Amino acid sequence: MYHIENISAAGQAIRTHRESLDMTQAVLAAAAGITRARLSLLERGQANMSLATYLRLVQALGVQLVMEPATERPTLMQLRRATGKP
Repeated sequence: MYHIENISAAGQAIRTHRESLDMTQAVLAAAAGITRARLSLLERGQANMSLATYLRLVQALGVQLVMEPATERPTLMQLRRATGKP
């Protein structure tokens, strides 16, 4: 199980699982309906992906996306820092 905390971790998890399946970027990208170049950027955490793209990648890898509640609820200050708004 991968615990994904940010977009970079999501990309790394995709790459790790793809490689464990001996699947090429070209094969995964085609199955998910994106270009190999885009997949490369995503795996390196150098591009953002929509939830729809993430779900297509997860499906193409044959894994499930499981969402768990956070152990802590973010405070208003944490939310402000995350959004960059005062």
